[in-house]
Parts: sequence; C-alpha cells; structure tokens
Amino acid sequence: MRDDTLQVIKKSKNPDLQASAQILKRIDYRDLYKVVADRIISKEFKQKICAKDICDYSDSNELKSEDLLVHTFRLDWGSGENYPLDSMIFYESEKPDTPCTLHLKKNETS
Repeated sequence: MRDDTLQVIKKSKNPDLQASAQILKRIDYRDLYKVVADRIISKEFKQKICAKDICDYSDSNELKSEDLLVHTFRLDWGSGENYPLDSMIFYESEKPDTPCTLHLKKNETS
C-alpha cells in the first residue's frame, strides 16, 4: 500500500476503517506481540522447547499453544561465551599509566 493511503486510513473518522487504523497504529508502535515469559535455558534444551511445554508449565488455563510463538536465540554480547569486559583494559584516574582489568565476579580491579 502507498504511504498516503495508509495515512488516510489512520486519520479517517469512517467507522468501517477504525479496525484497520488500529492495526496500522499498532504496527507503527511495534505493539504486535506480547512477551508472556522469558527464560534462560541450557544449550541442550534450546532446540527442544516448544509452545506446548510452555503451556504445560504455566499456571494459567488461558494460555494456549496455538497462541504462542517460541523464539530461541543466543545472546552473547558479541564475544561468544566470554564476557566482553573481561578482555578490556581499563585505567584508573589515580594511576593513568597503569593498566588494570575488571573482574566480573570479584567486583574489583587488578
């Protein structure tokens, strides 16, 4: 559809176009899906999880597998399995010529 046609639909007062206008507004605001849950799962289960598993685990009887889209993806900070700050060098203002590293688990520098 042309952009000017979409604008006419969005701004129309015609009751027959209101449902279409609402859909177009939701697209503009990327309000298309609701996240009902998110979990960090181990690698071995990543490809095995499905919508039925989520519904079976849910306490709600309203959640149906046909209403769900399960999307598994890897979040790796761009450094694979490594935390990116572990490989960066930092400098303290008190010792600008002395490099130090930030340790994620220790919350200290060395």
